[in-house]
Amino acid sequence: MTDAILEAARNIRTTEPPIVFRWHPKGREKTKRLVFECIRDGLGYPSIKHDRKGTEQMRYYGRFSKNANGATAEEAHDWANVLCLSPGLVGRRKTQKTRTEGGGALFPAKILEITLANGYDWSYADMQLGPETGDPEQFETFEDLWEAYRRQYQ
Repeated sequence: MTDAILEAARNIRTTEPPIVFRWHPKGREKTKRLVFECIRDGLGYPSIKHDRKGTEQMRYYGRFSKNANGATAEEAHDWANVLCLSPGLVGRRKTQKTRTEGGGALFPAKILEITLANGYDWSYADMQLGPETGDPEQFETFEDLWEAYRRQYQ
């Protein structure tokens, strides 16, 4: 499966979604060659992570779990890259010390900014991101603003 993904990535030549390769000394030579060919081709991936080190890291960080449930050897081995940089336990949160996990976050202030610009993101994307919810200068009550915010949030 890994070889097929790497070959497809080379043929499609897209940078999304990012690909991570878990390097293990006993890994197949053909697969390792494909990894280096992708990098040589200038795709910027796969990101190479050391399988054993990632597993050790998950065992170590699992000790600091807020509910003290740690990580079994099997769970630690079943790690995946979180947000393309750091390993994290699959299906678990708060196993990294420096990053948010899950790949998604909502920023209420950004939603408010877009709400106040009638769905337009002028500060970053410079495009209409959300529905047109009205000119905020025409809102008569806080409830009008709240309803526009709620629609942008959806």
